Formats: sequence, structure tokens, C-alpha cells
Amino acid sequence: MRWISFSAAVLFCGLAFGADEAGERARLAAELLDAMNMEAQVSQSFEAAKAAIPAQMKQMQSFLPAGPNGEKRGLPTEQTTKMMDKMMDMIATEMSWEKVKANYVALYADTFTADELEEVLAFYRSAAGKSFVAKQPLLTRKSVAMSQKAMLRLMPKIIAMTTESAAEVAPPAHIEAVKERVVEAAPAADVSGRPVVPEPSKASGVSAVFGLEKPEMLMLLSHDGKHLRPLTDVPSHPTIGSPALSPAGDMIACDGNRPGTSYEGTELLLMKADGTDVECLGNGAMPSWSADGKRLAFSCNAPRGVWVLDLATKKRELIDNEGWGIQWSPDGKNWAYSHRGSLVVKNVASGEVHEQESTIGDSQPFWGWNMAWSPDSRSLCGVVQLRNGQTAVAVQSLQLPEAEDDANRGGIRLVSVGREINRDVAWHPSGNRIVFTAFSAATGRFQMFEFDPTIDSIPSAVAGQTATNNFDQCWSADGKTLVYVAHFNIDGNEP
Repeated sequence: MRWISFSAAVLFCGLAFGADEAGERARLAAELLDAMNMEAQVSQSFEAAKAAIPAQMKQMQSFLPAGPNGEKRGLPTEQTTKMMDKMMDMIATEMSWEKVKANYVALYADTFTADELEEVLAFYRSAAGKSFVAKQPLLTRKSVAMSQKAMLRLMPKIIAMTTESAAEVAPPAHIEAVKERVVEAAPAADVSGRPVVPEPSKASGVSAVFGLEKPEMLMLLSHDGKHLRPLTDVPSHPTIGSPALSPAGDMIACDGNRPGTSYEGTELLLMKADGTDVECLGNGAMPSWSADGKRLAFSCNAPRGVWVLDLATKKRELIDNEGWGIQWSPDGKNWAYSHRGSLVVKNVASGEVHEQESTIGDSQPFWGWNMAWSPDSRSLCGVVQLRNGQTAVAVQSLQLPEAEDDANRGGIRLVSVGREINRDVAWHPSGNRIVFTAFSAATGRFQMFEFDPTIDSIPSAVAGQTATNNFDQCWSADGKTLVYVAHFNIDGNEP
């Protein structure tokens, strides 16, 4: 009996000691959370997440499947906003500090010993610890920004997966709806004297376009996407591409093919800015204007290479017989082109060639054509082919003698990666908009997308464009107009 009483006493003391220790750890954990200002940290984290939701919803909305008229499928914006507000209010209530504090105390008390809690608490009560707590919001904001940048680099792959999945459930587009979309978007235009059809249209340029078997039209879209109208087609060259507006805005150069010809037969075309007086300049493709508007740089299949054409004398000068996709810099000092797949910059005056370092991982990408210079003539954007066979929109900071004082020059970054990106890029004169075209699985057509190269941004569809296959875009020198080629394949045999 005495032995039993002694054992019970020992057990009771042990239980009491355990309870006291657990209570002490809970007390220390609560004090530590106060010293860490955990209530404010939890509240700030929630508010940061809440503030980021509208931008995230807007980005996701831009990549929802679109109907044939360009409308986005999914919940209406107003309904989505109300739903998110209710959801966030519910989360704020259920995750308030009053309701989660006990869980945090238990978490810290179960994880650390009393001695460890005392040492950590001593740190947070010190000057260094108080400084750490005070700077914690700044660290949180910066870490969130770092995470967002990392996610933005992954978004091209996420977008590709999303659009492929959306294409499986999206109903097919109807070409009749495309016609209605274009007619509604384009004001009536006087096409008298323009080579849209043999006889002037009585309605609009767009109405006349649908009288052709497989029309391709130069379209004019305002920079804000609010105004759209057709300019012209070229009956002698039904397939057209690579439009380039002159620096003065009074002429358009492009390339085109006569019926039955292949790429080797592509010819340079020149017309007034209103689409009249089309002139064929002979073999050539992908024209690019000199800064003074007196010459064109271009590529040619026969004879092969990159050339310069004097518009007054029609004399041609060979620049590089192994070059392709030449583009003249806005300041007129350099040409950029692909030389056996490598990006090179050649000085117009001296002829000095500078091959650019474009290493991605342990390999060099293959540069294509129809690249675009930045307005300051110090960077290039183009579509490159990667070693895995995919294509990507790449922005390359150039290494040039006149920029040697800038230690940060050089280097390449990828903006969008996929297998169906068209090799044509347009850089807005403001410097903060780059437009490229890529296949949209959701719509079954090539569409124009844009992004801001000055920040980490996700490409979004260009507003106001026709729901057609769109390619080969360029900006006017004043940045007010985007010219592109719309393919109205209305016979139903092509996407």
C-alpha cells in the first residue's frame, strides 16, 4: 500500500511538472509572437494577397478563350468582382488574428523548448531584434516581388498549357461572325482609286474584301485599339507581308508574291500611305527604312544575302551574302541581321561587324528575321529558335562600341516561349510596347500580342484587332498607328 502511494505521488508530480512546462512554453510562445509583431505580419500578408488579386484576375481574364467576335468567355467582370469580394471577406473573418492566435501559440510551443523560446525572445527584445521586426514588412514586399518575377518567367509555359486545355472545350469559331466583327469595327472608307477590287466598293473596304477568294489586306489599327479600317490589298501580289512605314509616314514598303510563285519569287513593293500607286522594286523581302527615308535595307533569295536599295537610283548594294533579315537602326548608324543564325550588328559607315553574345544556358539561339530595334537603337527584339525546337520572343541588349561605358549592356532574356510564334516584331516608338504574333489555340488563329519590355510583364492580346489570321505588323513613326496584314481565309479550307 505504501509502495502504491509512493508511485502515485511520483506520477502526480511528473504530470504537474509536465503541465507547468507546457504552460511555460505556451506563455513564452505568446510573448514571442507579440515581440515578433506576428499579428501585424499576418494582417499585412493577407492585405498584400488581397491587393494582388485584381491584377491577377485581369491577367487571367486576358487569357480566357475568346469567341469568334473577340469576346472573352467566363464569368462577367462584375460578377467575378463580387464573388472575389465575398470570398476575401469570408477569409478575413475566418483567418483573423483572434481566431488563429491560439494555433500559432500551440505551433511555437510544440516546436521549441522553453530554453529555445527564451533565447529567441531575448533576441527579439534586443535592438537588433526590434530592427528585424520593423524591417520585416519591407522584406516581405521584396520577397513577394521576387516571387512574382519568377512566376512571370514561368507564365509563357503556363499560358501555353492553359490555351491548349481551353481549346479542347472551346466551340469552333464561325467565319460569318468574323465578317460581322470586321464590318462593325471598320468605318466606311472611300476606296475609290485603291486596288481593293477592279471596281470601287460602294460600301466599305472591308465589304469589298469579302468579294475576293483569299484576300489579304493591310489593316490600320489605332494605338488604343478603338479605330480600325482596311487600307488596301495588292491584286498583282495576293500574298503580302512585312509592311514598313517610312519615317515621314508618307510611304509603305512591303513584300509580296505573284500568283503561283514561291518564296524565291518574293518581290519588294512600294506604295503611298493611302494604299495607292503600288510599285514593284524587283526581287527582295522584308524591307527596312533608312533614317532619312531614301534607302531600303532588305533580304533577297536570288541573289542571296542582305542588301541596300537606293530608291532614287534603284542601285543595289550587297551588305552580306550570308546575312538574312536585315533591319536598319532608328538612328541610321547600324544594321542588324542574322548571319548563319547568329545576331550581328554592322556599322553603316565603317563596315565594322559586332557579333552579339546571346547565350542561353550552354547554347546559342538561332536568330530569324523581321526583328525590331528599340527606339534608342541599343536593343533588339526578335523571335529565336531554341535548341529544343521551340521558338521564343527574345529581347537582346546590344554590345556596341558607342555603349562601352555601360557595364550592364549585353545579355538576352526570353519573354514568351512556344512552338508557333510568327517571326515578326514591332517595337513602339515610346519604347514600352512590343507587338508580336502567335497562334492562339483558343481561337484557332494567329493573333497579335503585346508586352512592356521595360518591366516583367505578361503578353496580352492587342485590343481592337480583327478576329482573323493576323501577321506582320509595324508601328508608324509617331506611334499612333499599327499596320498589320489580315488574312481573310473565308473559303473554310484554312484556319
